Amino acid sequence: MTAVLLFPDDPGQPRALAVLGGPGPAGTGPAPTVVQVVRADTGAVTVDRHLRVEADADAPDPWRVVADVLVTRGGPQQVTELARHHPGALVVAAHDGPDCWLLLGSPRDSRVRACWRRPDPGTAAGTDPPWPVWASLVHSWLVAGIPAETVRTSSALLLGPTGSAETAVREEVGVMQEAWQGHW
Repeated sequence: MTAVLLFPDDPGQPRALAVLGGPGPAGTGPAPTVVQVVRADTGAVTVDRHLRVEADADAPDPWRVVADVLVTRGGPQQVTELARHHPGALVVAAHDGPDCWLLLGSPRDSRVRACWRRPDPGTAAGTDPPWPVWASLVHSWLVAGIPAETVRTSSALLLGPTGSAETAVREEVGVMQEAWQGHW
């Protein structure tokens, strides 16, 4: 189980806690995902069930067509191309190392560039950030009624196990640091 706190830059916007109860970090193919979101402003709980598909995995094309969240490796050009071919996905993401580009909504009204930062550079060095999981979390925040603009201008704190129940790692993600000027 992974928990993530969303901290909007605007203190007037709602904070939220998301708990991922479905598949763990990036897998291959289609991944049915369940995320519970608790909004700090209302206490409302939303349970979001969605299908995440990693487009560069061996998932057949029919899974991509019905996916709520699509993820691939690459940058702005790849995310734009993937979104163009799959207009039904609420979140489309492309990632390359510590950077991820996301298109949110339908129509694609919000562009987001996320940057992964660790407070301790030695923590889990050499591993790719779990961008597919983050794309699922963004989907869940949107479904819970957090506006795309709020998600875009927020940071998040990941609280999750690193191998044992006693050990936890806190990794900061400048989740939605800036809009990017994509290849549209």
